[in-house]
Amino acid sequence: MKTASTLSGALLRHCVCLISLLMCLKSSAQTTIINYNFDVNKVQDYPKFYTRAVNGITCLLTSTTGYSQTLHDNSSISPVSFAGTATGASAFTANTVTSPNRIVALGGAISSYFNFQISGSSIRAYSTFKIYFQAKRNATGTSTINSVQYSVDGGAFTSLATTLTMTTSWAEFQYNLPVVSPTSTIDIRLNFTNSSISTVFGVDNFQVQATGPSTASECFRPPT
Repeated sequence: MKTASTLSGALLRHCVCLISLLMCLKSSAQTTIINYNFDVNKVQDYPKFYTRAVNGITCLLTSTTGYSQTLHDNSSISPVSFAGTATGASAFTANTVTSPNRIVALGGAISSYFNFQISGSSIRAYSTFKIYFQAKRNATGTSTINSVQYSVDGGAFTSLATTLTMTTSWAEFQYNLPVVSPTSTIDIRLNFTNSSISTVFGVDNFQVQATGPSTASECFRPPT
């Protein structure tokens, strides 16, 4: 037979869970959960890039091609003006241009990708995911985003867009993911091809927006 103290403890835990759930529902909003501007000095490798995010959410940037500090610092890109940019009108959160105004970029006649893996203890609290980023190429050769893809919980990749031809001007891209319910991860992958050994493809201001807790908190999505 359960004692009164055991019942009281169980009731208290249920009340705490209910209060937490109600607080999550009350504070639910369109929230920028990931925001990269890449203005980090001498990061040495992709995972060293940090992102502004809500508590309980992290993001890991990877690629099949080795990180280039020189291209990140935009010191060897022709023209020299190929630096980062402020966010455009479609961005979820405004990023301004500040020195040294860096980017993430890869050069050479390659087919590669930038993969952003979003995870964390709060991932289940969010839904209605949207992505935003800006991209361009330098003045040599051509550069094409072959596809923008997503994967949920390590599953197969699905394309959101294909064959996006880059120009020498920064262009904005925004995509809505279909209804997904991640329990551990969402991967966003930008697959691209450069035509020439001197071609450089660059990305700036990668952001992810989702509906969920608008403040730093860790909650679970309510049952549907």
